[in-house]
Amino acid sequence: MRAGEFRDNRERRIVLAIVYTVAALAFVMLFGIQAYRRHTFPHSVATILEIREEERDGGRSGPYIAVIGLLEFTREANGQIVTCRTEKEIDRGRHRHEIGQKLDVIPATGTCDRVDIIGKL
Repeated sequence: MRAGEFRDNRERRIVLAIVYTVAALAFVMLFGIQAYRRHTFPHSVATILEIREEERDGGRSGPYIAVIGLLEFTREANGQIVTCRTEKEIDRGRHRHEIGQKLDVIPATGTCDRVDIIGKL
């Protein structure tokens, strides 16, 4: 018997069941963590201060136009309010964004560099 071959269908089904179970658990963990973060972490309102477009390499799907925005928002750190400014890809050219527009965001705890954009307000 060569490597990669199964002795019978039962062995093949067991291996496939394990692979599909691990893939499903990874999928559930990824989206579960995102859902937990979205529903439990404090949200902020970010204002778009500047917008620019840049072409990026999308790998196999080809190049795309990324809409980069300079966002300003506040977050709480150790009981104090911190004002943050960061650049973030806010879209891939599908929706129109304007300077001064408000976005619902979830800032990362302890830093201004990582922010998840939930949507427009």
